[in-house]
Amino acid sequence: MADTEQNNQDAGRTVAIHRVYVKDASFEAPNSPDIFSGAWEPKITLNIKTEQRALEKIGANHWEVSLHVSVEAKHDEKTALLAEVEQAGAFEIAGFEEEDFKRMLGSYCPSVLYPYAREAIGSMVSRGGFPQLVVQPLNFEAMYQQHLQQAAAKQA
Repeated sequence: MADTEQNNQDAGRTVAIHRVYVKDASFEAPNSPDIFSGAWEPKITLNIKTEQRALEKIGANHWEVSLHVSVEAKHDEKTALLAEVEQAGAFEIAGFEEEDFKRMLGSYCPSVLYPYAREAIGSMVSRGGFPQLVVQPLNFEAMYQQHLQQAAAKQA
């Protein structure tokens, strides 16, 4: 019986990935080739930001979610590299209550895009002549929950 109730609750819900694409990408190695001398022990900084916008020209319930990922590596207090990518996707999301809908945009969609962004960053870094950079996986659900808690604290 629980399975039937679950199936009825899921009826009418749609989550579809229509397209995944790179909107922008850049790589800088401002101190090359001097930065390649000595032991490679960089300090890595990772910044993540997401944006969403309705794609009204495509149709109702269509959204673009963009994931901005920026990685900066400093070596001996000098910028060794800066790699940035804006990975985006066109999603169709329908049939969800507002709270779940926001979770889809703020957690699920970025988690779909992140592996693509990680690969793009890693590829740019390697092609820039640097050792492989493994950008660690992220828990977007935990990040979304933290965002909700911070927003609630601001309102209190």
